[in-house]
Amino acid sequence: MLNRNLLTVDHKQAIILMVFSILLIETLTLPTVIFVIICGLLVFLGINPGVLFRHITALGLFIVYWFTYGKLIDPEVGLNFLTSIMVVKLLEKEGLRDRYMIFFGIMLLISSGALFQKSLMYVFFFGLSFYVLIQDFYLELGLPAKFKNLFKLFLWVIPLTAFVFVFIPRMMSPFQIKKGQPEIGEIGYTPDVNISNIESLTGNDRPVFQASMDNPSFSESQLYWRGNTVSSTDGWNWHVSSLDQNVPDFKPEEKIDSQTHLHQKIRLLSAQDYFFALDLPTWLRTPSGMAAFVGGHGFKQSIWQKILRYEVYSLNGDDLFFKMNQHESRLLRNGVRQKENKWIKNNFKENELNSLMAEVQAYFKKEKFSYSLSPGKVDSFSSFMQNKKIGFCSHYASALALILRAKGYQARLVSGFLGGTYNRFGGFYQITQNDAHAWTEVWADGRWKRIDPTDWIAPERIQIGGEAFVQKSSSNRINSINFLRPYLRQFDEAKQWLMQWDYRFYNFLEEMDYEGQRAFLEKYKIDKNLIFSLLPIMLVLFSLLYSVHLLRKQKSKNLNEKLWHEFSRRLKVRGILVEFESIEGIREVLQGKDPFIEEIFNDLIQDTYSSKRILDLKKKIRRL
Repeated sequence: MLNRNLLTVDHKQAIILMVFSILLIETLTLPTVIFVIICGLLVFLGINPGVLFRHITALGLFIVYWFTYGKLIDPEVGLNFLTSIMVVKLLEKEGLRDRYMIFFGIMLLISSGALFQKSLMYVFFFGLSFYVLIQDFYLELGLPAKFKNLFKLFLWVIPLTAFVFVFIPRMMSPFQIKKGQPEIGEIGYTPDVNISNIESLTGNDRPVFQASMDNPSFSESQLYWRGNTVSSTDGWNWHVSSLDQNVPDFKPEEKIDSQTHLHQKIRLLSAQDYFFALDLPTWLRTPSGMAAFVGGHGFKQSIWQKILRYEVYSLNGDDLFFKMNQHESRLLRNGVRQKENKWIKNNFKENELNSLMAEVQAYFKKEKFSYSLSPGKVDSFSSFMQNKKIGFCSHYASALALILRAKGYQARLVSGFLGGTYNRFGGFYQITQNDAHAWTEVWADGRWKRIDPTDWIAPERIQIGGEAFVQKSSSNRINSINFLRPYLRQFDEAKQWLMQWDYRFYNFLEEMDYEGQRAFLEKYKIDKNLIFSLLPIMLVLFSLLYSVHLLRKQKSKNLNEKLWHEFSRRLKVRGILVEFESIEGIREVLQGKDPFIEEIFNDLIQDTYSSKRILDLKKKIRRL
């Protein structure tokens, strides 16, 4: 009976670890996920690898982590290590001490995972796992583990939690868990535009931010989400200069004309270096106040504390009206190499902006330029324009900006996103790394004008958005099977419907910050000073109730201790010696003895934390 129960517990813990690794697949490394699944299967097959295998595996994982992360120590590294340690421990579970370590280790692991994975699916997994683990822990101790008992403990926590959530000012997290930068070789937003060493890009559907607005009636081609400007170039790659790193100068609230401005609420899903906003951004609003965008440059976030929720106001239009100083004007004309400058002037004769753009577009068409996420290595402007003639958005934006500078215009790149998937159930756009995009801006007639050369080469990328474009490119073979299309559409609808609840749930949690709490108090006309005067009273009351509960529990415990002592003394008189190191150890000593003794022993276990049948137990023990 004991072995069967232990095996059932092992199965449950293996399932929890495997589901955990799948839910955290974006945070855990691939070797960690594979290791968890393989070890989980070994548990189900009843195979217990030897010590040598476990040591070699642990060393191998350490080497993998070293090459993956180097000397970097951050929460993601810690989560991978903790996951691997728990799986190895599950394989070598032998004694009671190992079982306790597994129990508390998995509790810590799934609690840590909640910092990385924010979805209702994980909330459900978290709650179910806790219930299963605690229930098994109680059963292994020989105690009753009924749902109503655990629910009573939960009811103790609800009142104080609700009070603290609504009325106690929220503290900002001292560090950000999830990172926003894409891996090398993945599609994704980066402030700099380095393209010399990129041979190919793979799809990356990791969500970056969500945006809701009052009138979301935009086509994909209008959703240019501005990140930052990139003004400095080495002749092909582009780097953020001091001009591109404006810091918000927060001022008191200002009233914004809702007729001329589009209001957006942005929720970042990972830490980012810049604030994102739909073109053309004019105002940024955070809990610190409002700040005006200057020069079209993006606002850089603090390296110490990223703001994950903010609001933005944007003007409708295609051109940016800003002033330009002399230093910026000179910088935005530099960077074209002498040889390439000569080639540009020989091949493009027009000087007026619209005519020049038409000439460049005609050249791309004549020379049969194409769009690809796997163009191979394109290490220079000359290589791209004269030899390769294939690339993605950053190649074309860089080439166009250099052509404009060679022809005497001030030009720069903008790194951000284009597109986004609209969730009609939740009323928000979700922007993923696949939507990352770069385009060109040119200074003409006292304003910045956006020109996107990708529209000339791959208009479908502009029209349907990056996420849809990448999915379509990677699933042509599947999409060619006509009978699958209705099922794929239904799956996407179901996914969107589920996603809205994640959005609503976490919006509710995150909006109850300091400003949200203040609005709540004002709505129900609750005096904040009254709340803070009631807080000590509530804490004292809760402490008193909990103290009474502990005293009652201690009284019951003292009675039980006396009964255990009397039970042990009477067994000793009968020549039966037991050591109270573990319940299972006592059970083994008493196995096969007098059934009446086993009955008393089971009653003692059942009533260890209850005084309901103490008197009956006293009578039974006296009869020994």
